[in-house]
Amino acid sequence: MTFNLFTAPRHTLIVATAVASLSLVACGGGGSDGAGSTSDPVTSPSVDPVARAAGPLDPVQAELDNIVLNPLASALSGTPLAGVVDCANELVNYKILDTVDVLAGALLLNGNPSDLTSLSQTLDPERLTERVRAIAFDTAQLLLSLNDAGSSCAALGNSVSDSPDAQQLLNGSNPLAGTPFESIGATIGPAIARLLNATGGATPNRNLPTASLVSAYQQFNDTVQASLAILPTDVQNAPVVSGALLTVGAALNDLEPALASLVTFDAATLQNALTTLLSGIVSNLTTHLLPLGGLEGEVGEPGALSGLNALAVGEFGSTLAELISGGTAVPGTTALSLLNAVLAPLQETVLGPIIDLLSGALGSDPLTPGDTSGSHLSGTPLAPVLDVITGVLGTLLGSTDSDTPCLNLPLPLLGNLLCPSA
Repeated sequence: MTFNLFTAPRHTLIVATAVASLSLVACGGGGSDGAGSTSDPVTSPSVDPVARAAGPLDPVQAELDNIVLNPLASALSGTPLAGVVDCANELVNYKILDTVDVLAGALLLNGNPSDLTSLSQTLDPERLTERVRAIAFDTAQLLLSLNDAGSSCAALGNSVSDSPDAQQLLNGSNPLAGTPFESIGATIGPAIARLLNATGGATPNRNLPTASLVSAYQQFNDTVQASLAILPTDVQNAPVVSGALLTVGAALNDLEPALASLVTFDAATLQNALTTLLSGIVSNLTTHLLPLGGLEGEVGEPGALSGLNALAVGEFGSTLAELISGGTAVPGTTALSLLNAVLAPLQETVLGPIIDLLSGALGSDPLTPGDTSGSHLSGTPLAPVLDVITGVLGTLLGSTDSDTPCLNLPLPLLGNLLCPSA
């Protein structure tokens, strides 16, 4: 199965020397931006503030948690994939969207939404730095969860101080060595350390210029995108795992131009970037973390499932981005109503039944290995769980020994798609 994700073309940030001297901080300077740093270890990092960033996306985050992410994590409870889903939830649904909430709060207080230069009076640079560092912390835990070694992202928040494996990752060793994820451990681990060092080291730099923060994030994101692109094909196609990694990768990539607009003071770019980011997150979480795109690709019907909410996804991203950027709300339109339009076409016909199936199948004997010969994931903690998931998805596609495989398909929509005469 191939799981291609909804994402926009790569936005490249070029911060010229003159622009790099600009800052949204009222006071000047304070600490190095860490540009070009490659080897400074992060030693005994303290706990950054872990409180959620309140903002207009709060109801969206809670609903995605309740409808998609928590049910999937519960279905995978007791398996190595539970940590992967948990960290994808924390990283995308909370850390990245919390960063947008911080921007939204500043834009709300900004007297002229089309003039981003006045954000210097409303955007707290320390809070923005904390949000970006939170992304880095949970990226470390996501990497470790791929080998069933990550601690709960929700419990640890913005800290790696209680995670020896994360400490090793940030200080140069690779806990993923010998696994199919060795390459991303070797490249993204040091990139996380460089981002943390560039933003203050063990504690956040309270006076970090926004241009320096954006430059450090760009270098981190460049490494993430290059690393994900060279993952083995089996990993890129693995259900849930590929959806988690590539959803995270797309969200990290789409966040960059939003941050870059704070340096170029480009309000139009910010709104467009937020549209892409928000649309991509809800699309990928609802149709790729759960492998709907892979299912429809296998039966040669692209869009049959993921296309059910395509229009609503676009409306969600563009309308919410306009509201965050200072636009006027259509009466009766809220962030939650926009998200409900995205979830409604999938919730009863697709999402619920797939989660129920996975929960039942994995609840029986989730760690009984199947045939993993020839797979890059064989011998890893993920292999037996992926065997079960692949078997469940195979059943959905009608690949069973039964003479009448179409009669018992649990998804009416898939049943009609695959077996129209059933």
